[in-house]
Amino acid sequence: MYAIGNGGTVYINEWGTGYNVTNNCGPTIMVPTNSAGEWSTFIAAHPGCVTLAASCSGASVGGYCWYWGGDNQSCNTVCGGHGGYNNATRTYAGDIGSDGQCTAVLNALGLGGSAAADNACPSGLGCGQYGGSSLRRCYTYTTDAASQVSPYIRACACNS
Repeated sequence: MYAIGNGGTVYINEWGTGYNVTNNCGPTIMVPTNSAGEWSTFIAAHPGCVTLAASCSGASVGGYCWYWGGDNQSCNTVCGGHGGYNNATRTYAGDIGSDGQCTAVLNALGLGGSAAADNACPSGLGCGQYGGSSLRRCYTYTTDAASQVSPYIRACACNS
């Protein structure tokens, strides 16, 4: 079950089917996903004020759509063509996420190994790869959409 506040978008990938679900209804909506039947019924008969968009073309981890940036790219840039930045970059794998969740994201994006917490990052970079080999979860600063530095490649949650 997912709760989506007014104006919010959440990428939901359950039971082998993923959509960006946007709430334009006003109050918070609950999206039922406890079974394949609940999820498929919602998809087929969702309220008219809810928008369903195409599924994720990146890596789906934790119910979010992840993409790998290029060296010195912000998540604003990475997510520019993917529905915009999603705060799961921070809450799932960034400064208030966990090393395990960051590792899961990096592995899904094709990197093996484990992310280590790093308190020496220069800005809000979050989860990514430093210097071409070191997997890190930066937590000293608040993970944000705009931070970028070389040689750091960010893992970014986007809205599609």
